[in-house]
Amino acid sequence: MEYRYSYVIDPSSYDNQGLCNGIPLRVHRNADIEEYATISLRNDWRKHVGPLPLTSYGGNLGPKYNFTAVTLPECRPDRLEIVSYIMEFAFLHDDLVDTAQVDEALALNDTWRDGITEGLDTTSAKGKKSGEGLILRNILKEVTAIDPVRAAELMKFWKRDLDVSRDRKHFRDFDDYMEYRIVDCASYFLIALSTFAMALTIPAEDKDEVFTLTRPVWAAAALTNDVQSWEKEDKLFQKDNATDMTNGVWMLMKQYSIGVEEAKRRILGKAREHVAEFVKTLSQIHNRLDLSLDSRLFVEAMQYMISGNLMWGISTPRYHSDQSLDEMMVARMKYGWPNHREVTKLTSDLENRGTKRTHQDTEGVQSVKRFNGASTKNGINGTNGINGLNGINGSNGVKIKRHKNKEYSGALSKDSDLVLNMDLNGLSSAIICAPADYIGSLPSKGIRDNVADALSIWLDVPAKELNQIKRAINLLHNASLMLDDVQDGSVLRRAQPTTHTVFGPAQTINSAGHQIIQAMNEIRKLGSDDCLDIFSEELEKLYVGQSHDLYWVYNDSCPTIEDYFKMVDYSGLFNMLARLMTAKSSSSSSPDLTALVGLLGRYFQIRDDYMNLTSADYTVEKGFCEDLDEGKFSITLLHALSAAPEPEALLLRNLMSGRRNDGKLSVVQKNLALSIIEGARSLEYTAAVLQKLYKAIVRELESTERQFGENKPFRFLLSLLKV
Repeated sequence: MEYRYSYVIDPSSYDNQGLCNGIPLRVHRNADIEEYATISLRNDWRKHVGPLPLTSYGGNLGPKYNFTAVTLPECRPDRLEIVSYIMEFAFLHDDLVDTAQVDEALALNDTWRDGITEGLDTTSAKGKKSGEGLILRNILKEVTAIDPVRAAELMKFWKRDLDVSRDRKHFRDFDDYMEYRIVDCASYFLIALSTFAMALTIPAEDKDEVFTLTRPVWAAAALTNDVQSWEKEDKLFQKDNATDMTNGVWMLMKQYSIGVEEAKRRILGKAREHVAEFVKTLSQIHNRLDLSLDSRLFVEAMQYMISGNLMWGISTPRYHSDQSLDEMMVARMKYGWPNHREVTKLTSDLENRGTKRTHQDTEGVQSVKRFNGASTKNGINGTNGINGLNGINGSNGVKIKRHKNKEYSGALSKDSDLVLNMDLNGLSSAIICAPADYIGSLPSKGIRDNVADALSIWLDVPAKELNQIKRAINLLHNASLMLDDVQDGSVLRRAQPTTHTVFGPAQTINSAGHQIIQAMNEIRKLGSDDCLDIFSEELEKLYVGQSHDLYWVYNDSCPTIEDYFKMVDYSGLFNMLARLMTAKSSSSSSPDLTALVGLLGRYFQIRDDYMNLTSADYTVEKGFCEDLDEGKFSITLLHALSAAPEPEALLLRNLMSGRRNDGKLSVVQKNLALSIIEGARSLEYTAAVLQKLYKAIVRELESTERQFGENKPFRFLLSLLKV
């Protein structure tokens, strides 16, 4: 299976409790889209249905993994938003059913089923029913607009799931329970939703066999959920003074007169048996030529329903009341998402260029292990192409033909026509795009896109032109990252090998130059000479700013604070972004954003330098105090060199000069440098500078808001960046 939209998680970083042995855990690269969709659904639910059932943290979102991102890691990015929205809707509906009385629960199910059957005519229902009907109608319109054929299939199987009697509590024995539970866990619905998500078609003649092959998936998922949700269900059971419950743990306790822990142990043992059965199926599925390719791909993709469901369920607040979402998720729920957010479509660009991203990473590195033949399996030092030719592998996208020895005359006779042929086909852009595609595939916070969306609240840039500007800025940003890493000798970027350690410095520099040309082409599409002038002016400033930074490092020349701030002002992309957006604004009057984005640029750079020295997350993503390895003169280091007593300052200068010998500092040397920096209270000084800048940004924001209106997305961004 070709993995294009996800990356594998290092198995040493999590405990699968032996419940998905032989099955990796993958995460969608655009997991933030799921967060956006989930929060949107919750807001729609509050608006049209009422308060959220049970807990506002139940459903898709989790502190470590989001449900759709790990169960459908190869969902097409352009469908991830609606798929996640549907999944959260199903979670909330199930919560209503679980907490309702039997008659009310059946009525809620009837609302959905009738809405699907009668072409969404649910507006006549009352109360909760009408609200859910309205949301359901919008869902069906959306999926039908995207893919009418698979949408019809989704509706058919969704209805089939709802036809299952949800009020059943009594079973003959555990086996009878499992027959019910496999359907009750929404297997029909999830099969149809998965085919829609991945744009796969299972032929009619394959459907029964596909369901049989994936039956262990739904059995394992159901049993795992029974154990993970036991405490939650038991509390509801006791609260309602119920006499029975739909849970495998309870079934075994009754059938065999055993305690809770023994029942859980047996349930998990049965789950492991189902997983082992499906792993065996996976080993054979590629040879099942009686099934269509899409059917085989679907069966393979369903393994992540096992691993994803397991790892999501281990920490989800839906099952564990002691768990909570991370601060960013909570902030997004509180402040909302910036406007103009669009789902990035990843497929057509790559396919139109003839580039295929092959992520057949099976042995546990959270990264792209093979990218057009550039293998990082054995580490980050160099490029391990099988043929030894700069990582270009004959089996991964770019084919190199090796000619056997031939007679010279024979070769000449065959090639003579080519010598004079001036109509040869053009070269593929796959090679030059590969390094850029690699760095673009790494996890990103998307700050620049969010700044653009926030500024457009005031500037009201048309969506098409806003997207072109954002694409140009992102192309430049990735190009600058590739060049920075080469110039600084960095080995980690976003916790993955830097581009030049995978593709080599020469290919990386060439690809970065190509990215800059592509960015210019995006600006040219705007049809504005002013925008081309802005692009040229700001790009020149970027290079000038970088030249000073490189000069200081190479010559071990300590700049003044004033020169440092000048360099920072020249080195960011926020000013280019704001100027381009202002030039394409459709508003009758536009704010002067020079001071606001200038202060934001300084804050962003100083914050990055500060976090490099203090943040554990930065250590994971870039290495321990990497800026000290690079010899960069941050404001923290400048303060330490001037504020530390002379013996310590001299020692710090010698450490920074000595790093040139090995190209880096040892951990012991870094710890010594940090102790001097801390002794000079330079980290406290930097934090105070950041606080002063933050207050200045807020003042500038408030001033602009008084003239042009409130900007909640910008305030939300500031809250995320605050140190």
